[in-house]
Amino acid sequence: MKRILFLLTLGLVACDNTEVDKELVIPAKYDGASYETNASLEIQMTDALASLSAEMKKGRIGTKVDASEIEKYFSVLRASSSDYFAGLIDSDWMPALIENSGGQLFDAGKQGGLYGEYLFTQYGIENEQVIEKGLYAASFYNQARKIAETEKTAAASDKIIALWGAHPDFANSNNSSLHSNPDKFIANYIARRDKNDGLGLYTNIQNGLIKLQAVNSASTDYPAERAEAIQEIFENWEKGSAATAINYIYGALGKLSSTNPDEATISSAMHSFSEVLGFILGFRTVEDKIISDAEIDEILVLLNTPEGQTPTTLNLLSNPVEELPKVLQVISKLKAIYGFSDLEMEDFKQNWVSEQNR
Repeated sequence: MKRILFLLTLGLVACDNTEVDKELVIPAKYDGASYETNASLEIQMTDALASLSAEMKKGRIGTKVDASEIEKYFSVLRASSSDYFAGLIDSDWMPALIENSGGQLFDAGKQGGLYGEYLFTQYGIENEQVIEKGLYAASFYNQARKIAETEKTAAASDKIIALWGAHPDFANSNNSSLHSNPDKFIANYIARRDKNDGLGLYTNIQNGLIKLQAVNSASTDYPAERAEAIQEIFENWEKGSAATAINYIYGALGKLSSTNPDEATISSAMHSFSEVLGFILGFRTVEDKIISDAEIDEILVLLNTPEGQTPTTLNLLSNPVEELPKVLQVISKLKAIYGFSDLEMEDFKQNWVSEQNR
């Protein structure tokens, strides 16, 4: 009888241990020991975008943008980008940017060129910013999402961190004087939308990456936890992009609504407008996102850049009374699509990294 009781007890203990083994243990911190090795290819991609942006920015100072340099850097990014966005870069945006560079002055509706501190197309769009900001989603988000869904290894989260623009240190800041590994690319902008209270968009992505690393490092498969981690990472990444677009819309509207804005104010506003266009348009045709392509197309109409049609962006300057309220509608649409609260919308007006000097 005692032997039977002992065996039953042993069986119960074994069952209990099995249950404990099945519970995912999530560490408090991310293990970045192998980050640079695991994410070497993704780091090359981010370096390529940094170099591409630097070459495009030469157009701002009157230098002719080098087509061969552009191709050298974009060739690293083309395969990971959506066919839609890469196609527009190749067929339209980059050729126009190169043609407009070299020091010629902007002539509204006739000739692209320099206006204020930026290089614009004849329609008042800064292709440099549309391309750079759009690639955060069209290339980096697109590739990171594929890695998350297909690679169940400990290296996957390192690769995603690199494409997001962060580092395993998770600075939550782009301040290089305070952090040895400051945030870049979209991580930099999402950090600005995070109040650093442990509840923000940046922190949520960080937590999702810690969980994903734990899942992919475990000896047992955790499909539910893995799905939760992926959702947390990419839902907040996309929301952070939308929140940043909202921030820049507020900024552009404020400048264009000012009394008798000068050239510097107008060019800065159109620079911000072009960033908004990039942040939103980069998600078009990308799979596994919250916003639909139809909703993006509705927003493009409100921004006077309807899909497949000639932009009428300069109407923002010639007829602001009628045109600026349309841009304001974009804010309402993004609020509804992503379920942002009134408080969040107010918070998005701030750059919290600067406000908190972190």
